[in-house]
Amino acid sequence: MKRSVLFESEAAAELTDAAHWYDDQHPVLGSAFLAAVEAAVLGIDLWPDAAPLVSGLPGDLPVRQAAVRRFPYRVAYLVVDDVIRVLAVAHTRRKPRYWTDRTGAVSAAPPLSALITVLSVPDCPNASLLVARLREAGPGRTPAIDVVVVEDEAEAWAWGMCGSPTLLVDGIDPFAGDGAQPSLSCRLYPGADGRMWGAPSVEELRAVIAPRPAEPTGTTSLLDPVVRGGQGRLAPTDAGMRAVQQAVLRSLASSGTLPNDRALDAAAGPGRSGRAVLAALAEQDFVSIDDGGVRAAYPFSLRQTRHQVAIEGGPTVWAMCAIDALGVGPMLGRATAITSSDPVSGQTIIITATPNAATEWEPAGTVVLVGRRAEKGPASAVCCDVINFFASAHTAARWAALHLEAPGAVLGRADAMEISRATFGHLLEAEPAPG
Repeated sequence: MKRSVLFESEAAAELTDAAHWYDDQHPVLGSAFLAAVEAAVLGIDLWPDAAPLVSGLPGDLPVRQAAVRRFPYRVAYLVVDDVIRVLAVAHTRRKPRYWTDRTGAVSAAPPLSALITVLSVPDCPNASLLVARLREAGPGRTPAIDVVVVEDEAEAWAWGMCGSPTLLVDGIDPFAGDGAQPSLSCRLYPGADGRMWGAPSVEELRAVIAPRPAEPTGTTSLLDPVVRGGQGRLAPTDAGMRAVQQAVLRSLASSGTLPNDRALDAAAGPGRSGRAVLAALAEQDFVSIDDGGVRAAYPFSLRQTRHQVAIEGGPTVWAMCAIDALGVGPMLGRATAITSSDPVSGQTIIITATPNAATEWEPAGTVVLVGRRAEKGPASAVCCDVINFFASAHTAARWAALHLEAPGAVLGRADAMEISRATFGHLLEAEPAPG
């Protein structure tokens, strides 16, 4: 989901009461009703302006009502600052507009940010039990539940799934025991009655999904290595450094290869060695050099990475990280097609972009996680391999929970594009004319 969801207390009570009433009529109807309301909320997230407006409210608030399929209910909601505020889960035969006095408290409670993920092997009977208990534990407090089907041992290790079903809250398994190992086995949870159950109790779930304040991300400091501590990626004009940097970038953009020594010497200027200037650039982390030669000229990588960038009218190249991949188009003023993969799920991610904007992200929920190790050093060592695209915020959160050595923050697509443009968009600008 793109937005957080928050039910007002009265709406949450209506949701729970209706689900219990349907359960009394038939054992499966309560879960079916909750699933239908969740589907309605997902539809609101995708098309927030599709439902009809409710007229005549105080202050002309843009409250809308979305129908719940198969049930005589409507969800009355208002979108505020990317949060879907549900005011009522209203039966269509009740007194109309009985809930309109709730609009006065629309700005009261803070949005919640918990990501709820359920990991399950195919056809696990306890996965549906866990989902049902989560809905009962947090009506109005949990966003949409993402159920991930894990097919094999490799996926179980990638996700850190210690048996099926496993619950993740913001990427963390709150019920993981010491020494638990990833597996496809059946997972049981001890109950207060001493018996083993296929899912934690409603009370236990309510405790682990309780609202908590969002923590500041500190994205600026995380990106310090990428932007050289605020100094930027454009080399100074001194001693031929910018000319050699730009010669390298242009050669990689046109052919995918480094310029030869003769071209480097020419760019360096009279009396200078191009290789010596490259070494000076590496000392200031404009390029990266190791025993195998030039490893990177940011945003390009001379070696295979997770991020492949096809340049319009040019070669297909590798980028050092997700931010670098997004920066190739703005730097060159050309369209690009980026192919990457989710480090957790392995899902392919494709981003097509004009020079100024990424126009299509597949999957649509793709995010960028910016990680950074604590040690000092060049970006290639400190952060490049931990700045990646993820197919969803759920996989990003799980990766972060499994890699505490590289703490990070999730960037939305607009923020990631803006950072990439600011970092790389000006690298091929012409040197200022002398004097």
